[in-house]
Amino acid sequence: DSENPYYYCDGNAVYYSDYAVAYYLPCKALGNIVLDESIEMILPYAFYNCKNIGDVHADSVSYIGYGAFANSSITKFITSSRNLNAVDGNAFRNCKNLTYIDLTGTQEIWGSAFENCTSLKDVKLTDSISHIGEFAFANTGITEIELSGDYISVCEGAFKDCKMLESAYFGDGVDYVGNNVFLGCCSLKTVYLSKTISEIDDNAFNGCDNVKFEVIKGSKAYKYLKDLDFELEIVGKISIFQRIIDFFKNIFGILFGMI
Repeated sequence: DSENPYYYCDGNAVYYSDYAVAYYLPCKALGNIVLDESIEMILPYAFYNCKNIGDVHADSVSYIGYGAFANSSITKFITSSRNLNAVDGNAFRNCKNLTYIDLTGTQEIWGSAFENCTSLKDVKLTDSISHIGEFAFANTGITEIELSGDYISVCEGAFKDCKMLESAYFGDGVDYVGNNVFLGCCSLKTVYLSKTISEIDDNAFNGCDNVKFEVIKGSKAYKYLKDLDFELEIVGKISIFQRIIDFFKNIFGILFGMI
């Protein structure tokens, strides 16, 4: 309806207002696709199950909705200027041809966003990231992962069954490590855990029998792992000054928790 105040169609896709793709017509979802620079959002299921698409160029997109490309044949998602802020759950789930996506500006990656993207090997994450959801990269082809920033939570099974993964670096800023993060990562050799990790779920490192953990002596990660049957390499220690700060933080936390 030409008088519909919310949606319009240009013959290729249905758009919500002037800034979001709501549904790309399957008969037009062929080969490489270039979205207009006015498009800031790709709404849930917009390209779901589109079996004939290749690269998708979306320079201005900041949000990819739930299941937006799930089960599709997308090969690359190309954006620019660190615009992509959030990737919702299942957004690229089962996209077995996906080889590339630039996540250097992304802040949130939600549950199963890239699960079963078996051709995805090179993942770029920077200090903007704050949340990696449950099974976000499970069963992908990534070979290494590096995380650091201000505050980062890595949820349950985030890298589960990544059989090509060899090394993981959880740098300063990583705060939470969930259950079974590396379960089934049979090629994993080295995991670095920073001093900023404050919470580690039980069974966080299930299946990591042959991994060497690099830890800071006196950190929460060190205290968690030292009594378990893991190989540890001490790569630093908590300073006396930092221990004093942590002590008073705990005291204040207890006091304010009682008020």
